Amino acid sequence: MVALDPIYQNLPREYNCSNCNKTINSPMCCGHPMHLEEHEKTIKWICWMGSTCGIKDADICDETEIKIYPTVNP
Repeated sequence: MVALDPIYQNLPREYNCSNCNKTINSPMCCGHPMHLEEHEKTIKWICWMGSTCGIKDADICDETEIKIYPTVNP
């Protein structure tokens, strides 16, 4: 089992857009919430184990100030 990098511990289960006030529920992967990360020049939901494990499209506002995490090294 891979140890969970401290930056990805206690990830939020929902994100709030500061622009449109929409609440976005984080999808789950490998028992933890996915996080938002830039992937191929777009923002995607990424598994804490990296994009090779889990990746999903993120339906977020273009003007949001949601926290984007650094790229996970698979």
